[in-house]
This record gives sequence, C-alpha cells and structure tokens, in this order.
Amino acid sequence: MQAFQYFDAIGILVFAFIFADAMFEAREGHATWRTYLRAVIGFVGFFIDGYFVFLY
Repeated sequence: MQAFQYFDAIGILVFAFIFADAMFEAREGHATWRTYLRAVIGFVGFFIDGYFVFLY
C-alpha cells in the first residue's frame, strides 16, 4: 500500500479548518507562538494533502 492512499479529501478540509481557525485567532489578537505553529501546519498540510489527492 502506498503512502498517498492514506490521504483523502477530508484531510484537505481538516487542514483548511486548522489554518482558518489559527488565522481567526490571530486576527482577534489572541495569537501566541502556538497559533502561528497551527497556521503553518494547516497551510503546509493543506498543500501536501492537496498534492497527494489531486496530482499524485
């Protein structure tokens, strides 16, 4: 079984929600280093998962 089979379209929604939630928290002024870490994880995860779902 190849690694890309573990990724699906639900993962894209999860990473997008993580990113959007972190950005909303940052806009509200309650940002800490964990907020920016979640934003990076959401952003990078969104593109990696999107690559595996649509292009691999």
